[in-house]
Amino acid sequence: MYFLKIAGFGFIHERWEDEEPRFCEQHTKAKRWKTLEEALDFGDQTLTPRLKIRWEVWRSVKGKLLPMIRPQRG
Repeated sequence: MYFLKIAGFGFIHERWEDEEPRFCEQHTKAKRWKTLEEALDFGDQTLTPRLKIRWEVWRSVKGKLLPMIRPQRG
């Protein structure tokens, strides 16, 4: 599973709505993507145009959450 995190805000919440963005500190409440491509598409299409700030991709590997990609966005 892949997660998106925004520095200073936290992970994208599973109940994210474009009109009312939601964030969470714990990845257990975060929105999940099955593929890296899906996570990157969400970041590029939803986060980058609206927020103009950096976001990161994290991956769950054997129960551990690891930073995977830290795009230089914004």
